[in-house]
Amino acid sequence: MLNLKEKNMLTNEQPEAKLASLRAKEKLMRGLAFCAFALLFISGVVTGNVLVFLFFLVIMIVIACFWMKANNDVKQFLSDNVISSVLEEVFGNTVEFKPFEKLNPGGVVVPFHYIGSEGENHIKGVYKGVNFELGDIRLIDEEECVNEDGNYTNKVTRLKGQWIICDMDNAPACDVYVSEIERNDRRIMTSDVKIADDKFSERFCVRSDNPQEAYKILTPQMMARISAAADKCESTVYLSFLNNGKMNVAMKNEHELFELQKGKIDVDALHKRFRVELSRFTEIIDILCVRERNV
Repeated sequence: MLNLKEKNMLTNEQPEAKLASLRAKEKLMRGLAFCAFALLFISGVVTGNVLVFLFFLVIMIVIACFWMKANNDVKQFLSDNVISSVLEEVFGNTVEFKPFEKLNPGGVVVPFHYIGSEGENHIKGVYKGVNFELGDIRLIDEEECVNEDGNYTNKVTRLKGQWIICDMDNAPACDVYVSEIERNDRRIMTSDVKIADDKFSERFCVRSDNPQEAYKILTPQMMARISAAADKCESTVYLSFLNNGKMNVAMKNEHELFELQKGKIDVDALHKRFRVELSRFTEIIDILCVRERNV
């Protein structure tokens, strides 16, 4: 009879082989899509033949659809066989995970314009009595560009990272925004609420229509926790305490949750890495919400 270790090895070999196969298919489709795009460009610019251009356009669209499906297959298999068990370990069996759905972010103050958001990996659950949502986010803007053919609109990503939404026990009477200031944004990110803590005001911009509400939120203890949470994020953070009872934490870190890295696939290693990844966000909730309840 097989012992437990041998059974686990056999169990892990199947998803590892399947993941490797799905990833190889996704890479192949990606390569074919880029080849089709190159041929499309050459047919349009070099030959100038409309029929040839349309032929390669159809080919590129078909291959792009196969590429998208292959990418989604990898994501779904990873969700079903690795991510779901990690989430249950960290948050319990009431957690909801939708890998292709984005959360709906609340308002934050950022030093750039954006017109909408995109995202994936929507997690919803309860952590130590705090209702929360977590997911990847991209804040999207449009830029007007000009080329030889005239004007066109180009989509650009202004922020890429994660977003956390948590319930607050005591909602402020009006919204309070706390935004970390990057070096290049000091002229743009100016506070309209005066904070006595020079170290905090040097690092964060604070805005609110009612300074008294900001002072109620930003006690010395809360400012210390915000600074500690920002340190844990290891990225630029933008927070809001909204009068609808929600706290938002946006993290600009150019990272996505549950990325499948290059190299040999090891399910146990993925499980451990994803758990460590989630622990960073639970620590942020601990600092900003759970400790607040215990004060």
